[in-house]
Amino acid sequence: MLNTLFEAPRKHPTLVTIIAALLAVEGLVWLVLGILAFIAVITNGKVNVLGGSADSVNVLSVTWLVSALAALFFAWALWTLKRWAFWATLVIDLLNILSSVLLLTRPNPLYPHSIGDIVVSLIFAIFILACFLISSKVREAFAI
Repeated sequence: MLNTLFEAPRKHPTLVTIIAALLAVEGLVWLVLGILAFIAVITNGKVNVLGGSADSVNVLSVTWLVSALAALFFAWALWTLKRWAFWATLVIDLLNILSSVLLLTRPNPLYPHSIGDIVVSLIFAIFILACFLISSKVREAFAI
């Protein structure tokens, strides 16, 4: 306990700050979408700015709210340089890369209209993974 009181605060690398900020913005966007979908659910579709069916909006509201909480939690963990956040980010990005590659290599795409979104997600995941694995400042900040 005393050791933690006397430790010098670790410096935030710019890459970690940028990634945490982007994740926080993503979490806020998911939160707004989740609240809008939840409003559509509790008003039985009378106030439905998303334009989906009641069942799909119901599922989306829960999914987006959970995603928002997870993104905001991980943004906080990255911002505070929690060591487990480094490893969690690596695992999540590896899973994101795997799912993106699988979605792109399907013979019959599930979402043909969102191939661009999948490619952008893949590029971001590869960039974040590279930053976390290559940058010595990032690894040093997380005490890895």
